[in-house]
Order: sequence, then C-alpha cells, then structure tokens
Amino acid sequence: MVDILDFQISDIFAPAPGVMGAAWLRASDLHHDVAIISTPEPGKSLHHYALGMESFDHLKVAADELARHGVPIETGPGRHGVGANLYTYFWVAGNRYELSAEMPRVRPGAPGMWDNFPKAFSPWGLTPPESFGHAS
Repeated sequence: MVDILDFQISDIFAPAPGVMGAAWLRASDLHHDVAIISTPEPGKSLHHYALGMESFDHLKVAADELARHGVPIETGPGRHGVGANLYTYFWVAGNRYELSAEMPRVRPGAPGMWDNFPKAFSPWGLTPPESFGHAS
C-alpha cells in the first residue's frame, strides 16, 4: 500500500523485535484510513470494519441505538493509544465493527513504534475482552 498506493505509515505495533503485529496507514491527513492487524486464526483475516462518527456525542447516540436493538457492546467506549481516536466495538452478522470518533489529523513524519499492547489499545486502562483476539 505504501509503494503502490502512496499510503504513509502512522504507527506500527511490534510485540517483539522483528514481529509486526499491526500497522496504521493513511492516504489523507487523518491518523489512519486503514489498519492492518495480524491474526493467528487460519482462514480468518478481518478484525473489524470501522465506522467514522463525528464526535463522542454521535458515538453515544449510535451506542444507544445498538442497545435499543439488543446489540451488546464488546468493549468501549474508550480512547486508543495508537491514533488517540475514541472507540466502541460490537458484533453484528458475524463481523466486528468499530464506532470511531475524533480521529486526529497528523503531519508527515516517521511512524510511531508501539510494543506495549495495553498502552496501544487504551491509555485509559481499558483492556479488550478475550473475544477481541478473534477475527471473522
């Protein structure tokens, strides 16, 4: 994506030296337009779809609608360390979705490197449930 489509890498999660667990890429000035996350599950490659929300207030309204329709929240609301955007995750029809709000804008520069998953996931101290390790 970098070489052919001119994306820039915003952040990389490397849980161990020489191991790339995830990369967040941008084609705009948003922190990321695409995130690529590895999965250990054979035959499964999609971690989640993200739906952009304008603000935390819009995220709350969407979460209330999910609750009204009996769709439970998997995790969130929270703030990611990587990207600093707000998030809430839920499952529908066999796929995970993220409601994402307040995605920061970034300037060109070297990618950030992360090796601490809890800090990358949420500086607020939220930890994802076991189900977060599963893909669809």
